[in-house]
Amino acid sequence: MKKNKSMKRLFGMALCLVLALSVLSSCASREGNNGNESESETDEVFNQAEDKGETSELGKRYSEYRENMSLAFGGYEPLGDSAFEYEIVDGKVRITKYIGEESIIVIPEKIAGADVAVLASSAFSGGKIGAVYVPDSVESIELGAFEACEALTTLRIPIVGDGGESQYLGYIFGADEPDKNAVSVPGTLDMVIIGSGCNTVADEAFRGIKTLSAVVFEGEVSSI
Repeated sequence: MKKNKSMKRLFGMALCLVLALSVLSSCASREGNNGNESESETDEVFNQAEDKGETSELGKRYSEYRENMSLAFGGYEPLGDSAFEYEIVDGKVRITKYIGEESIIVIPEKIAGADVAVLASSAFSGGKIGAVYVPDSVESIELGAFEACEALTTLRIPIVGDGGESQYLGYIFGADEPDKNAVSVPGTLDMVIIGSGCNTVADEAFRGIKTLSAVVFEGEVSSI
């Protein structure tokens, strides 16, 4: 029962975020042609919201967007070391398998006192994982780390793809090229949150993926 309530709460917050984004997108489409063409439509809307203050309708939507983004995994603590099989390579942790039972997973930044830096191939594959928070300490995600996660709805990642040459979302779901994004990314995946350390998104990063309701950036994006 506790897990069901937690999942409902998470989905509710995700829905609020999607609704907030929809309003912002609508405002952006109306206002975008009047601003500086080098500035993104989302940036224009946010700047307007800040200028008008939190009491304006647009300002309220902006505050709601930020709040819901930060609460997507609110109340969920990082799992303990016993939830993972891992190895330590060059002083950093490489998670090889998730062996816990939770469907909402918050990966810790440290295991056994060392930084969690790598998620191995098939480390989180299969199972009934509903949401995963990957911390900023992770530097590399290997091919198919989340393959066959058919119940995944929410994913927070610090990098898009592997953190190296393969900078497209489908890579971590087993796609060996961007053309396979659509068949590799779970159809259940609704929201992707990208960490503040990622300020660029490569070509074809989301090619062919039509199921997402929202792609959220925690920080500023310099190029997409």
